[in-house]
Amino acid sequence: MPTPRTNHLAESSLIGRSISLLKRNAVPILVVVFLAMWGWRSMTPQQLFATEEERAQFLSSVGAPSSMRIITLGADWCPACKQLEHKLTTDTVPHLTLDVENNPAAGELFRRAAEISGSNSIPKIILDKDIVSQPKLFLELAKGGAG
Repeated sequence: MPTPRTNHLAESSLIGRSISLLKRNAVPILVVVFLAMWGWRSMTPQQLFATEEERAQFLSSVGAPSSMRIITLGADWCPACKQLEHKLTTDTVPHLTLDVENNPAAGELFRRAAEISGSNSIPKIILDKDIVSQPKLFLELAKGGAG
């Protein structure tokens, strides 16, 4: 049976090896953690409108029917926005596209969405009351939940 001192040395050696292993692999570990967090966040809807009434009021303010479930926020010069618009139009998915640079209401909604999501990239996609990623939107469309 090892003496208490031997156990302490073994624990110390194990801790030292663990720290050394972490130091050698810190960058790959951080990359994996970052990607996991980004993946989780990009696939997790984030609520933009607190209530259905708030969403309906916004849609009314931009002249859209309250039944509109998909809002895209983008800009005329954005290739990703054009690609999303083309895909939704080609697939005949009812949606409202708003230009954040030329529509003050869209610009304000974009600022709120950017604050909530932590990202100021475009396009921003709103499905019902939530900000969603493009993969999440197309998963919902594939399930028949947003068309």
